[in-house]
Amino acid sequence: MVDIVDENDVRRRYRRRKRCDICGRKIKNKYYDILDDYGNPTGRVYCPRADCMAKASSDWRTGNLDPSSAPGRGFIGAQIVAKTLGVDDCGIKMNNFCFYIDLSKHTIYGYSEVKARTLDKKRGKWNVSDTYRELNDITYDTLFVVCMDEYWPWKNVRRVYAIPWEVISHKTGFDIYQDPPKRADPWYEEFRIDEKPFNDTYHNMKLSDCPILNKNKLYRNIKDKS
Repeated sequence: MVDIVDENDVRRRYRRRKRCDICGRKIKNKYYDILDDYGNPTGRVYCPRADCMAKASSDWRTGNLDPSSAPGRGFIGAQIVAKTLGVDDCGIKMNNFCFYIDLSKHTIYGYSEVKARTLDKKRGKWNVSDTYRELNDITYDTLFVVCMDEYWPWKNVRRVYAIPWEVISHKTGFDIYQDPPKRADPWYEEFRIDEKPFNDTYHNMKLSDCPILNKNKLYRNIKDKS
């Protein structure tokens, strides 16, 4: 059985919003952000009603998840880290697309969240919007940021950061620059780790064998929103 964080140890706090962008109904207490190709909040949200949650997760459950979508790329990023560290992807292990933590406990990194980001080549940065933690006030031990290149399908893992919870617990989002501007404070470089093992894992992964991903959409290009 996967070693997961106790439900009683997870703190949730939800913000209010007026209407769900999937069903159009009023949202009473909590919601989830819909992200764009670069991981930025689009301003569109969906509510936790049964049908909206089912619509958001149905592709994942039926093997029709678009690999180039934000959830698809997130799943691939979580798999890269899980396979490299030898831990479980809790979403798969618990058969729950919306499970509150990404990876099971690691001896060094503890419980982890993973954010896979595509390089915004025009702006020279990877944007990290840790919206799930911000919305639900989830406490975990480490945030893994997997910085991929600008291509699709991704060709390489460019960088990996393992950032402790206490460092980013007060942040709602941040940018990782490919070449930091002079005035920027690249505080995150302290937490950069060797990307080679992760890149090796990615190149050894056979995405076409993954039952969750839609094979026909595996090589569809990411829409350029820059």
